[in-house]
Amino acid sequence: MTSTPHYGAETTGTEVAQRFTEEMRGKTVLITGISPNSLGETLALTIAAHAPAHLILASRTPSKLQAVKQKLPSSSVTRITLLPLNLASQTSIREAAKKIKPLASHIDVLINNAGVVSSKKQETSEGIELTFGTNHIGHFLLTSLLPNITRIVNVSSLGYKL
Repeated sequence: MTSTPHYGAETTGTEVAQRFTEEMRGKTVLITGISPNSLGETLALTIAAHAPAHLILASRTPSKLQAVKQKLPSSSVTRITLLPLNLASQTSIREAAKKIKPLASHIDVLINNAGVVSSKKQETSEGIELTFGTNHIGHFLLTSLLPNITRIVNVSSLGYKL
């Protein structure tokens, strides 16, 4: 009987990805919060190395999406889609979900990674406090609008300890 590896605070994303190589090969993966030198970029690079069929990268900044795409090993990913998405705007979220539906009949893995933290009072375009509206409401709405999601990964931080 094979034992399940123990993952903890010191486990790297690469170690986890290696364990799930077969589960990622040929899958459709959507990652929010893509920008250079970020967790989003690290997720994209790590997952791309394990041959998903379709990698959908979402960010509110198209130039950041392009910068990360340039770093991806194109030989291992069959298809890469760059998706403009501002999680602080429900209109943007609905538009992104509409664009995804014809691209993918299902999402094997959705990684809700994008997040904002603001020390000053800011609001989403709908008047919701920015951090809550983006990090919670935005991802909830996106997730609820997407077709046939097999696995949802919600990324958080230790920011609450501050």
